[in-house]
Amino acid sequence: MGCFSVTSDRFYEHNFKELKYMEVPPLSSFPLKLDEVAGAQDLKPNCSFFDEYLDHMLNYITDSSDEMLLRQPKKGFFVNANIVCQAEVLEVLMSTPYKWVGRNWKILATKYRSTIYLCLGEHQGAHDDYQAVRRFDLWEAKLRHHLYRGERIALRNHLKKSASCAEFNCVFRCNLNGLLLVYSSPMCGTDIKFEKWTSESKPTSIDVSKMNFIEAKLGLTFIGPTQHSPKQTLSWWSACTLKGIRNVHVASADLNGQVEKLEIQYLGKIVVEHSEFWAPDVSKHYLSYTLQAMKIFIDKTKIDNASAVFEFDYSANSEVLSCVVHSKRNKHTFLSDWYRMKLEDNECVY
Repeated sequence: MGCFSVTSDRFYEHNFKELKYMEVPPLSSFPLKLDEVAGAQDLKPNCSFFDEYLDHMLNYITDSSDEMLLRQPKKGFFVNANIVCQAEVLEVLMSTPYKWVGRNWKILATKYRSTIYLCLGEHQGAHDDYQAVRRFDLWEAKLRHHLYRGERIALRNHLKKSASCAEFNCVFRCNLNGLLLVYSSPMCGTDIKFEKWTSESKPTSIDVSKMNFIEAKLGLTFIGPTQHSPKQTLSWWSACTLKGIRNVHVASADLNGQVEKLEIQYLGKIVVEHSEFWAPDVSKHYLSYTLQAMKIFIDKTKIDNASAVFEFDYSANSEVLSCVVHSKRNKHTFLSDWYRMKLEDNECVY
């Protein structure tokens, strides 16, 4: 339904500046050595920026008031959604019903003006092997460094590899068993170069839904009955499904980070090959069930406060989801004061 950019300095901009396109390296460039990328010391892994919370989505909501906000006389503005979040929250929930994933997580929730806002909180025990996870994320960031080019540079007929911390995000709206969800997701890039608009073009001037986005993922060597591990393929399927992407370009790497080739993996085939380990219906059902349960729990407290936070903690070992309620402003409060002031200002016109 819309889009926005996040610069390499992590600033929000309502434009196409960070939209990228995929350029597959020539055969002579292989093998790609992910531990030898020039300037790799400046790259950051594709991890959650927990201190940002939902700030970029809040900016998008106020910049897209015609699509996102409903105005009530003398009451200000209300968001036209039951739940606002980032795709990462949904991806985590879609992987939770499988005990072998083994991921602990924390989700922070705030109900404000009848809309529930969700974001990932930093969980100290999220991964058993933090260094291995960080190394994988760094290699995947280096893979994007090899494959994606920035639109701003392409317009100047000079190719430059884009900064890995910069993002182009699409915003999606869907109805999940009666819950109206709005979420943002970072997109890897498209299959075309950009010639008809500039980096400062406003998102309203282009139909993002007609773009063909391409997702590239790093696949590590896996010893088992399938080519790639169930945990990886579940992650690929979840991310692509939420983005409306039907296939993924997989760069298979050995334990030294060396990639011999890129392969196109179709989601339908991935689902069939891993049906023994995970199933789309199970993931979708758990996602819907958990969001509904969170909403029912929050609604029963009758707390509708921009400062209050519901701290949901999930333990993979015990498979127990618990919640701590902070009814007043606290260290987890993540809805910014400027956002509250804009929605409560009945005279404000965006």
